[in-house]
Amino acid sequence: MSSVCLRPTEDLETVRELHALAFPDAPWVGDGHAFWLATQGGAAVGFCSAVFYERLGCVFLSRAAVMNSAAGVGLQRRMIRTRVAWARTLIGCNRVVTYCAPRNYSSLVNLLKCGFRFYEPTKEGKDAWGVAGAHYFRLPL
Repeated sequence: MSSVCLRPTEDLETVRELHALAFPDAPWVGDGHAFWLATQGGAAVGFCSAVFYERLGCVFLSRAAVMNSAAGVGLQRRMIRTRVAWARTLIGCNRVVTYCAPRNYSSLVNLLKCGFRFYEPTKEGKDAWGVAGAHYFRLPL
């Protein structure tokens, strides 16, 4: 089996197709995010995205999906590390934040293994964000 290649992409059509497969009930994250596409043997097997909120000095890891055909080879952890490395290149970025669903144990474990720690986001005011019932993570840079 060939190795998985993870590269930045502007191929939003492919990413949107993968997003629809992986998150059929979730809205599209937005074209203004940075995207990475994972391919194996020329086939798209996953994607991830992030967005920099300059005013807040943080990068938000907005989505990640790994197709079953590429599961179990550490791709999700690689996607986390790739986006953290990208965040470190951004002037003014001092942290990375994200969340995962309560029973998404693989994401929870991968985030912890990449150095993220649990935290509670701001729930009120202009900087409030969050998803009901989610686990929130932060990594200071």
